[in-house]
Amino acid sequence: MKRRTLRRHFVAVILVAIFPAVAIVGVVTIYSVSSLAAVSGRLNEISLALDGIRVLELAVSRADVPPREHLLGDSGDEQRDFEHTLNSAGRELSSCATSSCHETSIKPRDMAWQVAPDLQQLHTEGQLIFQIPPLTTELPGFRHLRRIDQLVARTSLRLQTMS
Repeated sequence: MKRRTLRRHFVAVILVAIFPAVAIVGVVTIYSVSSLAAVSGRLNEISLALDGIRVLELAVSRADVPPREHLLGDSGDEQRDFEHTLNSAGRELSSCATSSCHETSIKPRDMAWQVAPDLQQLHTEGQLIFQIPPLTTELPGFRHLRRIDQLVARTSLRLQTMS
């Protein structure tokens, strides 16, 4: 009889002490897993945003090559390459502007709004260079090229601050 009461007390202690502890550990574990999933989602958003900015920055950094090659009298496809580079940058900028980005102090649409005028100015300056005959030493071509270099540098700096 004494043994049965001891067993009952033992079972009661287990039910009263251990099960609540297991329940608490279970709740903490579920909360931790859900927090980890949220952090993983944020890191994925940040990674995608950084990839988009890198692609855009790469396209902008290549924008000065075709006008430079044109002035040096290279292959003849420079204007097409220039248009392709800026179109690629424009598509990436549009994609960035409409994407849901990680939390930053500036919204993606506003970031794109800051860079878009520079891309338009790059296009304008490039078109002015392509109107100048190749292998010319005319000063306006080099002025436009210097302006393109300044625009590329400024845009790259803006993009770096966005990443």
